[in-house]
Amino acid sequence: MKIFSALFVAFMIAIACAARGPVVVAQAPEPAPAGNLAQVMKSIPYPSSNVIFDTQDWDPATNEAGEFAMTAGPRRGYDGAYGGWEAVENAALAIAEFTNVLMLPGRECSNGQPAPVDAADWPGFVQDLRVAALATYEAAQTRGADEMLGAADALVTACGNCHDQYRDVGGPANRCMQ
Repeated sequence: MKIFSALFVAFMIAIACAARGPVVVAQAPEPAPAGNLAQVMKSIPYPSSNVIFDTQDWDPATNEAGEFAMTAGPRRGYDGAYGGWEAVENAALAIAEFTNVLMLPGRECSNGQPAPVDAADWPGFVQDLRVAALATYEAAQTRGADEMLGAADALVTACGNCHDQYRDVGGPANRCMQ
């Protein structure tokens, strides 16, 4: 009887699996740019860096759902479920993850020129930004104002080095051109 029960269960499982059809494994989409470089800069590192820079004169721990909770700007990020210093940590991690986005081939700049992902200096600029963002994450974990000042300075330097080369060279029409 036990053998019959085991065979019956196995038969029922086989029927159930066959009724579902073949298993289809979804393939991950190929990474591809969705916006131009200016658009993704304005959507990821710009708001994230504002949260980080705000710590230079405001303690995020004092503003969780505080007086600025209904205003716009970087302090808006301090309220809610992921506010306070966690918002600062998350902002730093967003910038670190953004460095992967910066290396995607096929992205254009706002002027239609290809983003300089193949330029010899681009990977170095991207790596410097990643290092600064991860150092900012570590600084945010200390909850220290002095640590955040140093981290914000390193972040400004990393951003500025690339901007000096590719963004601030004669206006928007000349962006991404050396």
